[in-house]
Amino acid sequence: MINAVNPDRVLENIITLDQVSKNFVDGSKFFKKQRVTRAVNKVTLTIKQGEVLGLVGESGCGKSTLGRVILRLHDPTSGCIGFLNQDITHMKENQLRSIRRDFQMIFQDPYASLNPRFTVREILSKPYKVHGMSYTVETIKENMELVGLNPSYINRYPHEFSGGQRQRIGIGRAIALNPKFVVCDEPVSALDVSVQAQILNLLTDLKEKLKMTYLFISHDLSVVHHISDRIAVMYLGNIVEIQERDQFFNHPLHPYSQALLSSIPLANPFLQRNRERVILKGELPSPINPPQGCPFHPRCPIAQDCCKEAEPELRQMATGQYVACHFPLK
Repeated sequence: MINAVNPDRVLENIITLDQVSKNFVDGSKFFKKQRVTRAVNKVTLTIKQGEVLGLVGESGCGKSTLGRVILRLHDPTSGCIGFLNQDITHMKENQLRSIRRDFQMIFQDPYASLNPRFTVREILSKPYKVHGMSYTVETIKENMELVGLNPSYINRYPHEFSGGQRQRIGIGRAIALNPKFVVCDEPVSALDVSVQAQILNLLTDLKEKLKMTYLFISHDLSVVHHISDRIAVMYLGNIVEIQERDQFFNHPLHPYSQALLSSIPLANPFLQRNRERVILKGELPSPINPPQGCPFHPRCPIAQDCCKEAEPELRQMATGQYVACHFPLK
């Protein structure tokens, strides 16, 4: 149960996930050849108010799907989703509408997430219109200033902006109604490195000003280290480790986490040349046909026979440390 993960701080949790799964079915139910993709598998997780939880893992491991399931953009196949102590798992759309203003999403691609036919004014006014709230031109301009855009650009179209500016428009749209929780789905991966730092600093400033909580999805561990308070590691739809940021980077518990961290290049060429790299064998298994037992065992350097038979549960090792491994690293 979700309460067992962190029983002393349940009242401070803005998001609670209890055994949440999401499967996608390919093919008609009238035919025998149906393929079930297990995108998210029995995820139990909490996100505390005011924190940034970094969600990391390889491409295709289910990070974005989990973010969309939390926001009910995808309906979960099973499990429970709690938002501010409300069970939103089976809420109908008309019930969800009243609380959707409290959780938003910043999308990965600033070129595809903005309607090219709309001006900045139309894009940033859309949240107010959808929720039947009043606004003025000054409200839109204040929003633009908040995300670092020149208010004189209010009647420009997305194609007239750079990638970083477009992402600022997307961020402005997401925070227009002062949401309590925002899913940041790889918001800087499509941007130049110099622009990434600006957007990360903007997100940090907005979090403090507006008292927001983030789920920050990324495959870039350097970016996650910069902005996150806690780290959750995902592999093949499963959460395999959760730790405080500094604990995670100094002492990973799961072999997969160790392999991820060893792939980060070091600035010191001597240390980089003499460091021990953990090279994973094989490829990420298909979520259509996941391996039996521990999902990581076909690539794990320390796997034993029991790993092929029994799937490990996410268990607490110490305060704030959770790992799903039969033989966690010491």
